[in-house]
Amino acid sequence: MMGKLTVTGINALKAKEKAYRVGDGNNLRLLIKPNGTKLWEFKYTSPVTQKARLTSFGVYPRVSLSNARKKALNIPR
Repeated sequence: MMGKLTVTGINALKAKEKAYRVGDGNNLRLLIKPNGTKLWEFKYTSPVTQKARLTSFGVYPRVSLSNARKKALNIPR
């Protein structure tokens, strides 16, 4: 299920001393770094190797919430 995050909620996320992640659902999450950068991450299982993989979709807001969700749906699983 996608849809936990909102644009307002993302904008309200503040940097902390250590990096942390906030999930949106279906393994899409936002990594918030100590410098305030917000990076989209997606964790999935490779259909070829059956190993866990982590990919990045780019930095928010350059990659919007809706675009990150679309990209997550297009990753082969």
